[in-house]
Amino acid sequence: MPNVGPLVDGYGRIHNDLRLSVTESCNLRCIYCMDEDNVDFLKKSKYLSVSQLSELLRVFKKLGIKSIRLTGGEPLIRKEIVEIVKAISTIGFEDIALTTNGMLLQKYAKSLYAAGLKRVNLSIDSLDPLKFAKIRRRGDLETVLRGLEELKILGFADTKVNVVALKGFNDDEILNFIEFSIQYDVAVRFIELMPVGATDLYRDENVLTKNEILTIISSKWDFVENKRVNSPAVTYTGTEIPFTFGIISSMSESFCGDCNRLRLTADGFLRNCLFSTTESPLSQLLDEGANEREIETAVRTEIFRKRFGHGTDTVGYAVPNKPIYKVGG
Repeated sequence: MPNVGPLVDGYGRIHNDLRLSVTESCNLRCIYCMDEDNVDFLKKSKYLSVSQLSELLRVFKKLGIKSIRLTGGEPLIRKEIVEIVKAISTIGFEDIALTTNGMLLQKYAKSLYAAGLKRVNLSIDSLDPLKFAKIRRRGDLETVLRGLEELKILGFADTKVNVVALKGFNDDEILNFIEFSIQYDVAVRFIELMPVGATDLYRDENVLTKNEILTIISSKWDFVENKRVNSPAVTYTGTEIPFTFGIISSMSESFCGDCNRLRLTADGFLRNCLFSTTESPLSQLLDEGANEREIETAVRTEIFRKRFGHGTDTVGYAVPNKPIYKVGG
């Protein structure tokens, strides 16, 4: 396998998007992600330092990675988060985005904007304060909405609101979220529940599928499907009133054939898929003093062995050995 050209897997898919986890820890305990108590977070001493991240990111930049999305856990509880964004911006990636639960967004938004952050995906699973508290177990809706307002004031573009769609929890709020999209001029993305959390919530009866979501929305609004361009979400636009929503249908209608993403965990393990059961220890290579070419070879090898699909619908599917907060959402 030559160390030249774009970062390609065994099926010819070019990878140019890196999901970069900067912490496993979180200030919430969402029911679809982790248990309420006794969560096994990685020690902070195990996290890649800013200098180590920069060293690896320079390699990824040369390999053709164009966009970085900062994830966790909750990335805003990493004390060096602004410094990390500055480092990414200095290296020169085309796009720098961040996914957050919003609890600390109002506090850090201005500094992150100045550091070079371009876009934010904000998780809001309910517009009802009581249901919000039930799903998140901690935090409050009002704080998150103030963070969203701060993004608008600062001029952040292309803000998205992520909603994990759960039958029996927030399925009666789908139309409310479309109205929310109109009110706040943001794209709402509904995400099908996936078997990657640290809880037993994943059961067929809890999954609200793409088709079910579309049926609910079409009961009130007319919309058209947009052309899909390297995105996990199929997006739709209102035809009479301007609104945009998306659906990430990982379970009912996978998009693996167009995947361009890879993931680096907070402690420096490269994973070629959120559902992967294997990983490559780039942090170990750094500790051993590996040169740039050796790191590049390890990255290419990991990506080349990526499976065509996540296989959740196949016999013998193995649940990932790390929950989503340890891989990066």
